[in-house]
Amino acid sequence: MTTDRSDEINALKAKQEKAQTALTQAQTRRESLEERKAEVVAKMEAMGVTPENAEEKLAKLIAKRDELLAEAKEVLDGVQL
Repeated sequence: MTTDRSDEINALKAKQEKAQTALTQAQTRRESLEERKAEVVAKMEAMGVTPENAEEKLAKLIAKRDELLAEAKEVLDGVQL
């Protein structure tokens, strides 16, 4: 009976150690992701983009790209080889 309790206690200790390791890994990963997020936000802000206006800026860039592609296609369609 004592061996059963000892085995149970050891199993619980092993589970606790695994949980602690998983928690430490998750915390480390979270810190890493938060640092990366700060770097990305800083780069975005340097380009005049904030998380709040990113979608709007992206939509404008896509529209401008499409406009320039259409213009280039029109010019190239007029070129005869």
